[in-house]
Amino acid sequence: MLGRMYRPAALAEQVEQGHVFHLLLDADTATNDDYSGQSTTRYRPVGYVSHEIDYLPGTTKIHKLYLLPGTQGRGFGRLLVEHVERTARRAGQQRLCLDVNYQNKAVDFYAHLGFTKLERFDTDIGHGYLMEDWRMDKVL
Repeated sequence: MLGRMYRPAALAEQVEQGHVFHLLLDADTATNDDYSGQSTTRYRPVGYVSHEIDYLPGTTKIHKLYLLPGTQGRGFGRLLVEHVERTARRAGQQRLCLDVNYQNKAVDFYAHLGFTKLERFDTDIGHGYLMEDWRMDKVL
């Protein structure tokens, strides 16, 4: 799955199809270390989200949301979802949707943020891989 969905060519294709990626940088783990003796702040990437406006008419889809394991539970996921919500509202969207593995603990996280489970479905992505997901939806 990594080679299929996350290789540079696949990511470039997703951008061409309208996916927008947002990288979240953590200021709490910033360092002030510049060899010149000047104070320079370096931020650490902790996660990202990708979404697509008008995935369906009036609906923005969150395609990917990932955080480094050690950063989960600090509110970063909420920040990323809320950012996509604001972006979708500004674009005149009425709904936000996503697919998440039915065993992923993030199902409860999304429910807490107001998403509703619509249906369970399976997708055969080839080479012996089966994605078993919940389709979730939120009215904006």
